[in-house]
Amino acid sequence: MRIDAHAYMGHWPFRPLRGNTCEALVRRLDENEIDRALVGNINGVFYKNPQWANEELFADCESFLDRLVPFAVLNPTYADWEYDLEICRKGFGMAGVRLYPQYHDYRILGDGCTEAVKRIRDAGMVVSFSSRLVDRRQRSWMDSAEDIPMKNILHVVRQVPDARYLILHAFTPDFANDDVVEAVDGVDIQFDMMYGTATQQIGPVLYDLPTGIAALGPERFSFGTATPFREYPSHVIRMELLESALADPKALAAVWGGNASRLLART
Repeated sequence: MRIDAHAYMGHWPFRPLRGNTCEALVRRLDENEIDRALVGNINGVFYKNPQWANEELFADCESFLDRLVPFAVLNPTYADWEYDLEICRKGFGMAGVRLYPQYHDYRILGDGCTEAVKRIRDAGMVVSFSSRLVDRRQRSWMDSAEDIPMKNILHVVRQVPDARYLILHAFTPDFANDDVVEAVDGVDIQFDMMYGTATQQIGPVLYDLPTGIAALGPERFSFGTATPFREYPSHVIRMELLESALADPKALAAVWGGNASRLLART
């Protein structure tokens, strides 16, 4: 099974996105031979009350729940967000929550963020952070959000090691770093591979994926694209290159979708 662990619907305020509905996403999955996708509503990053976006997401994907797995967007500083969390879990059947402290104006290192992660964990849902949404070198002047360093995400992981995590736009220059290896030891955490490369051509926002897999294990990485911000072909090609680099069909199957499937099986 092939699962895109990082997809969106909705609107980006600073440029148009093509194919940004759930129906269009399912067509993209079919065109690229992808079975399922984990999808969140980008509108929730910008609405005053993100729950409006979760309601939109549920309505838009309700006819495609065999292909799409909805993830909520919630702001733990917004009034009664805990009530919205319960609705997303029990009413909408959402599998996880995407948190955006850099856009919702709270500190990822603060106690409030840690408590939010604990509440999401207790609801039986996956906790998802995104280190960024777009490359800051190409951002709008109105998009003032800063990237979240991997060390800050790992701080939260250390505070709540029994939560389940899916890290999007995951990037660190060295996944083999002792600090990363120590922080994820014994933790159910996965990183998307949208910045991973199997060509050994690393750069400012690229890391060597086979090295990361060797350091952390193939169970730590999942295929993810950030569609419709990005198109599928380049990411599919990366997976084809990874197949040659790994020479391990089981590891490749895990990254393609086995890991994401396992993560969802516990929700």
